[in-house]
Amino acid sequence: MSNKIESAGNILAFLDGSRLTLIHNGADGSLRQDRYCIYTTSRWIGPVLEDILLAHQQISIECNSATDNPLINAEGNALHGRNFQAKAVTAAMEKTRQGMQSMGRMLYTQCVEIINPATSRGLPPNLVAEDPNISGILKGTDIHVSALQAELGFLSNPINHVQTAELGNQALNSLALVSTRYTHTSVDILAELAAPRLIALCQAVDLRAMQIEFLEAYRPHFSEILTRVLPNPQINLEPAAKANDLDSLLWAQCLGAFETTVRMDAKDRFINIAKSMRSPFLDHFSIRSFADPLQVVENFVKALQPSLQSSWCSHRDAYLVHGDASAFLGSASKQLYEFVRRSLKIPFLSTFQILTPKSEDLAPGFSENGTVSGTAKSAPTVGSYTGVVYRATRDGTLMKVAISILEDSRRF
Repeated sequence: MSNKIESAGNILAFLDGSRLTLIHNGADGSLRQDRYCIYTTSRWIGPVLEDILLAHQQISIECNSATDNPLINAEGNALHGRNFQAKAVTAAMEKTRQGMQSMGRMLYTQCVEIINPATSRGLPPNLVAEDPNISGILKGTDIHVSALQAELGFLSNPINHVQTAELGNQALNSLALVSTRYTHTSVDILAELAAPRLIALCQAVDLRAMQIEFLEAYRPHFSEILTRVLPNPQINLEPAAKANDLDSLLWAQCLGAFETTVRMDAKDRFINIAKSMRSPFLDHFSIRSFADPLQVVENFVKALQPSLQSSWCSHRDAYLVHGDASAFLGSASKQLYEFVRRSLKIPFLSTFQILTPKSEDLAPGFSENGTVSGTAKSAPTVGSYTGVVYRATRDGTLMKVAISILEDSRRF
């Protein structure tokens, strides 16, 4: 229980200052709670921490007490009985390896659910920055993490295939080295899995920040368009008006449609968003005061669609060059985000930031006909950026950031 409490406390501290943590009341028909891979995180991590701590204790004892024969001093007193059957090491490594699989399952689920627009609360498919039909930025990441998690699941199986050895003398043996080797492999694979997930998370927060900045900036223009097409100026159009105000009603419809149309390209998306205004507009009580309500609605739809599309495309293009989500993030997320974006120099990914490697890029120093051609050009891909994060994980660079985050959480 104490490890679950510690994990929950750390997560709460990590979220301090975040503008992206929201309370969902279910009023719009969405889930009240976050998905299991988010809101059960502390209860998932806690037992894994307990197993790893126990494994560390067992290994520490075994490393300091292993002997092939009893230890007897000069006076004939037995100081230590023989302790060479390393079953405790096998058990410790299996707990650790199964913990790696559990952590991998959590990271995998969080990654694929944020890539999937059905579970990401309005993020585009494959976390694309451009139109979905011309880009599939993290489609390969979805496949990549699935394969890694499948391998972690295989490696988590117990090592119990004991065979008799030494002409039958060793009827039982621990296979501790085999278990340790598989555990080492599992740790490496977990690092491989964590790397694309971190890139996906940075991509997701940039997309979310880009959306929020756009909607906040466009809100006055929306009211201006509505005011311009309405023939009855005394209708209250203040954004802070009560819920049945026409402006607030249509803006709420725009926000909902903005989330449900993320699978569409811009040329189709904003037509659908604008057309979705018809029903709530016609249902509003103020429609009865218009001489030609259908014409008013159509004027609004026709004015809204090009305004939305041009404003969104301009904002998106500008964010791709100068965007920064730091202001929206909590203390922990901000440190990781800035480490990825500034220290590792991994950008907000779009088609223009990645290349498809050519044959000469894959075989540096040789041309297609086999002759020496000098140094090949670098071809940054999602995979090569993932490799940068992976190496930072394995060489301890990322660990320094993680330790700094944990130290900050202790002061929360």
